[in-house]
Amino acid sequence: MPEYQYLALARDGKEVGGREFADSTEVLRQILKKRRLILVKAKSESQKRVSPARIEQLISDLGDLLDSGVVLERALQIISSDNADPKLASLAVRLRNELKAGHSLSQSVQRLGNVNPLLAPMLHAGEVSGQLAAIVLRMSEYFGERRTLRKEIAANLAYPAILMVVSILSLVGLAVYVVPVFRDLFEDDLEALPLGTRIVFSASDWVMAYGMYAVIAISLVILTAAGMVRFNQYFRFMLDRLLLSMPLFGQIMSLREAANFTSVLGILLNSGIPLVQAMDITRSISLNRYFKAGVERATRRLRQGGGLTTAVHEIPGLPKLAQRLITIGDEGGSLAKACNKAARLQEKDLKLKIHALVSMMEPVIILTMGGVVGFVVVSMLLAVFGLTDLAGG
Repeated sequence: MPEYQYLALARDGKEVGGREFADSTEVLRQILKKRRLILVKAKSESQKRVSPARIEQLISDLGDLLDSGVVLERALQIISSDNADPKLASLAVRLRNELKAGHSLSQSVQRLGNVNPLLAPMLHAGEVSGQLAAIVLRMSEYFGERRTLRKEIAANLAYPAILMVVSILSLVGLAVYVVPVFRDLFEDDLEALPLGTRIVFSASDWVMAYGMYAVIAISLVILTAAGMVRFNQYFRFMLDRLLLSMPLFGQIMSLREAANFTSVLGILLNSGIPLVQAMDITRSISLNRYFKAGVERATRRLRQGGGLTTAVHEIPGLPKLAQRLITIGDEGGSLAKACNKAARLQEKDLKLKIHALVSMMEPVIILTMGGVVGFVVVSMLLAVFGLTDLAGG
């Protein structure tokens, strides 16, 4: 929600300036009209992006305090005064000021701008049911579980990524600094060298002559692709569809989306949010556009009176196990419990798939890079031995 800096006229003709959050200038005009002010001009100001990590940390601290019996405003005051992170303290002060202005916590969070779309509806459900402390604590646990899962995935993928980067840099170092030294030694006898040695020398010459251009070209391709992913919705949709259809990587993407979908759906249903509204919220947090389109189709089918069992078949990449558990939960009246169980099983399967991918990548990278480096070394040795034979003869 954008923040507007406005200038308005009061009934006595005095100019009144200020700031106000509103969806549009027309909404701002109606807000000021209720205050008996006439909008003269308004300027939308871009909001600073709120860090998801700070929002998660704030919710975690807030959950602990509310669970201990501290009232909401006092809890925000404690976070703002005792926190070592000045940006987190500033965020708590901002929410506290919003509460003093008469807004609820869910409205205050929504007015922050770019935050997790799951957060505001969950907080609103807690406010309506009188279970705000329990909801905030549940959101804190959810964010903690997501953070732990992200760290585990990053830790598993870190080693093969570092191994690949180091291997590529090693090959570039050989081509730029080591091979040219040998090439100078054999400058007069290039035609008499073994084929492997000549291939290595040619590759080194190419890297020296065109390596920088290749890096620039690859960088431009990556930046162009990133721009198309960000600004071209059709390209992003087709790319997400392609990712979900890939053999092993697609399974990992599907499990990640499915685990997130069932986990969030279970939390929302446990909080008393109706199924259709819960599906809408779940759709908004999906990262894969193709998966998100499937959730949207399923939600539309539910609005038209269809059953959940048939609706979930509209979601591409949703594992059969998740569909089966959702069907059993829907038929047995324990849908939230079934979603939570499906989320746990899919997260476990996701970790196993990532471990399998890493286990497969490590020997492939080691063997490939080791083979290339070995080829370079053997080619140089053959050239040296050939030169020695020539000198001896």
